[in-house]
Amino acid sequence: MAIDRNGRVLAASILFLLAILLVTNYVVSGAELLTYALPLGLVLLGLLILFIQTPKRRSAAKASEDSASAPAPNLREYLPPDSVISEEAPAAPVLELPIATDEIPETPKPEAEPEIEGVPYALLRDDLVVIDGIGPKIAGALYEAGITTYGKLADETPESLQAVLSAAGVRVVGRVEASLPTWPYQARFAAQGDFPGLMRYIAEHKRSSSED
Repeated sequence: MAIDRNGRVLAASILFLLAILLVTNYVVSGAELLTYALPLGLVLLGLLILFIQTPKRRSAAKASEDSASAPAPNLREYLPPDSVISEEAPAAPVLELPIATDEIPETPKPEAEPEIEGVPYALLRDDLVVIDGIGPKIAGALYEAGITTYGKLADETPESLQAVLSAAGVRVVGRVEASLPTWPYQARFAAQGDFPGLMRYIAEHKRSSSED
């Protein structure tokens, strides 16, 4: 467009210059009035070149006017559906659930058995009831007196055992009185882990007692 306009201006300027030169020449030479028609025609031709638009220029001007008057595009038409929904859709309400505040009762822990130098006391006791003549009550009295193992029972004498039971209020009569002197001897079998030997000794002792 700029090159076309510059060419038109240049052509019109040349025509105007020729018209001026002709008029000057006619004035100097005293030419007739009709001869001035040529310079006038050159001036009119220059004006036509400057101001009359060609079809190409008219279409370009119309296109520029149409583009200027066209409405701005609606950007929302080109947005993806997710974007439109995310802008317009209200956020879903968040429901706050009540939090239970009731405290859960703690489960009571079982009481631990007393320990002796890091070892549970129950593991330090032997089952003295396996000794013939010792029942749960007598075994409890012996445990209270510190006689808790077969080895300790084997180190006792009938007299010391009698004293322990008397102090605990246990009456030594009948079968208990008859078997008490054999408790240390029976305990030696148990301390060595010879329970079959212990059973044979108990059977022989009962047989001999029945014969007597």
